[in-house]
Amino acid sequence: MVWFIHIRVRSNPSTTANNLTGSILVATPTLKDPNFRRTILFISYHSVKDGALGFVLNRPLEKTLGEVYYLGSADILATVPLYYGGPVAPHEINVARLNWIEQPRAAKFQSFTKLIESGNISPERVQGLRAFAGHSGWHGGQLEEEIAHKAWFVLPPSRNLIDMPNPTSAWKDTLRQMNPILKLLVEIPDDPSLN
Repeated sequence: MVWFIHIRVRSNPSTTANNLTGSILVATPTLKDPNFRRTILFISYHSVKDGALGFVLNRPLEKTLGEVYYLGSADILATVPLYYGGPVAPHEINVARLNWIEQPRAAKFQSFTKLIESGNISPERVQGLRAFAGHSGWHGGQLEEEIAHKAWFVLPPSRNLIDMPNPTSAWKDTLRQMNPILKLLVEIPDDPSLN
C-alpha cells in the first residue's frame, strides 16, 4: 500500500530560501538516508551559492569528550557530552554552545573549537557546551533541492528544540506537535509486516 499525503506545515517566517542560517531542519518521515533519518538539525551557516553547514541535535553518542578523545591541556572539557554531528568529517570534533535568546526568539550558535585549540578556556565557559563528531554539509543548491523534494521541514528555532531535554524522543515529539497526520505517521513501524 502506498500513501500519498500532502502535509502543510508553516515554514519559518524569519528565513527565506536565500538564508536558512539559524533554522531548524526536521527530517520528514519519508527521508530514509540513515545519516539523517529521524534527525533534527541546526543550520549554523547557509547561502544558496556556497551551501550549508549544520549539526544533528538529537543523536547523543552516550559518551563524553573525555571518554573518546585525549584532550591534553584541554582536559577541562572531559565532561562535555558528545553528539553525532553528521556524516562529513566524522573524526573532526566541533565544540559549540547553542543558546536560546528570548528576544528576538532566536538561537545563537557559538563555536569554541578555535578557542579550545588555543588551550584558553575557563571552567565557566564549559557549561552548556556540546561536542559534535562530524557535521552535516550541503553544496550550493543541494539543501534547497532537498527541501523542494520534501525531505525536510524547515522550522524556526525554539527553546525546546535548542535545549532539547529528551534528544532520543525529540523527532517524534516535534512531528506530533506539528500536524495531526504526522502524529499518526511517526507511529508507523519501519517494517509494517512486523506489526
